[in-house]
Amino acid sequence: MGVRLIQRRRGSLESTRLVGGWILLAMLVGACGRIGFQFPTDGGNVVDAATDADIRETDAGPRPVDAGADARTPDGGTSSICGTATTAPDPLTISGATFNYTNYMGDTAPLAGVTVDVFAEGTSDSLGRATSAPDGRYVVSIPTGGVSRALQITYQRVGWFTTVVHSGLSVDGNATATYAGGLLRLGDGVVWPGSGIDSIYASVGEVRDAAKATLVVMVTDCAGELGIAGAKVLLSRPADLVAYPATDGTSGATATVLPLAQAVGYNVEPGVLTITATATGRTFSSQTITLEGGEVNTLVTLHALD
Repeated sequence: MGVRLIQRRRGSLESTRLVGGWILLAMLVGACGRIGFQFPTDGGNVVDAATDADIRETDAGPRPVDAGADARTPDGGTSSICGTATTAPDPLTISGATFNYTNYMGDTAPLAGVTVDVFAEGTSDSLGRATSAPDGRYVVSIPTGGVSRALQITYQRVGWFTTVVHSGLSVDGNATATYAGGLLRLGDGVVWPGSGIDSIYASVGEVRDAAKATLVVMVTDCAGELGIAGAKVLLSRPADLVAYPATDGTSGATATVLPLAQAVGYNVEPGVLTITATATGRTFSSQTITLEGGEVNTLVTLHALD
């Protein structure tokens, strides 16, 4: 196991310590039907989350309330964000496999009996549902009316944590995923047992609060193919820890580090959450979601707009 330096800041209290271990969660939710996943070995550095003073509390429920809404235009063609098409096949299919990691090196095993639901962002009615077969495979077909939209996919299995994936931008084509290690595509459904999540928290010196949330934010280019280094992720709600992991476990990062380009929020306060990023000379999309607490892992992406 690697060992890396973590700088912690909570209010006025600061301390520095060495932490060994790994961070399991790192999902890259890409535009145009692609996502990617990295499996880092160590934790990152801590920055303060923003306050939620300007975020209105609502009873919107567990579904995101705004994410991806500005990625569409009303009159067809391409959107103003990343050139995503405003049209889509009808129906649109998402196919892939559900699985879990069998070790900390990224090896996997198929996971049967996972319920897969696809939603339009901001809604609570499933557009399509499937249950994964013994080999983990599934296919979900959803109606689109010929219009692309941002999607949310949930992966649920009894006794396991739920994975919630936000596509970020509109999905404008069919997605077919066959996981072969390394990057994942939209449709690859990774699910974690509770014991694995508790181990992740322990590896960065945290204890998971069962009422709070775990959040992974990736910062990428428009296509979701390249990570952006040097981006600071800001959350509008408090978190016990926001870390920027690196694969080698040696750098003292205070912003996203390649190739992971991620921030991980531990024990994030649930509720309406706006996620933004800053980096010198760059502009990024933002996402506003309703963040669920409890046995849920939430995965989102912010895209560079320049």
